[in-house]
Amino acid sequence: MGRIYLVAGVPGVGKTTVINGVMEQVKREGLKVKHVVFGDFMLKLALERKLVKHRDEIRKLPLDLQRELQVKAAEEIAKIAKEYDVLLDTHCLIKTREGFWPGLPERVLRLLKLDKIFLIEADPKDIAARRLGDKARERDLEAEEEIKEHQLMNRLSALVYAVFTGASVNVIRNEQGKVNEAVKAMLELIRKGG
Repeated sequence: MGRIYLVAGVPGVGKTTVINGVMEQVKREGLKVKHVVFGDFMLKLALERKLVKHRDEIRKLPLDLQRELQVKAAEEIAKIAKEYDVLLDTHCLIKTREGFWPGLPERVLRLLKLDKIFLIEADPKDIAARRLGDKARERDLEAEEEIKEHQLMNRLSALVYAVFTGASVNVIRNEQGKVNEAVKAMLELIRKGG
C-alpha cells in the first residue's frame, strides 16, 4: 500500500514547480511515486457526465454535485495509492465570493487516508509578483494581505485535515530563487516515509 502526500498552496506559490522538481528526483531514484492532480480527476468525471465543458465550470456546479465528484475522485486516487506513493496536488481551500470552501471535505479525507500534508508557502509579496507576471493567474490577483490570510487559512485547514487523517503537517518554504531548497526539503520528508 502506497502513501498519499497532500501537496497544497495558494495559486502562484510555485507548487507545481516544486512538485516537478520532486518528481524528477524520485524518477532518478527509481521510487514508485505518481503525481496526481485532484482537479483533473474531478474534471474527467464531470466531462464524462457532460456537466461542464472546462475546469472553471466545476466551481459553478451545485455544492452537492461538487462533493459527489470529490468523493468519486478520491475513490479513484485511493486505488492508485494501492500500488504507488501519490503526490496529491490540490488546494486545502477554494476561495470563492461566498468565502473559503474546504478543498477536501471530511468524507474525502477519510477515503484518502493522508500520510503527510505539505503546505508550500512563500512571501506574499513574491506570490503577488508571480501572479502579475502570469496571464493564467489573472483571476487570482489579490493584495498581499489577502494572500497572507489565504496562507494562514490553509494552515488552519491542514491542521483540521490532520485531525481526521493522522497526517503530519509540514510547511515547505519556496522562497524566490530557492526552489531547489524546497524540493530538497520535501524529498527528505518523502524518503522518511509515513
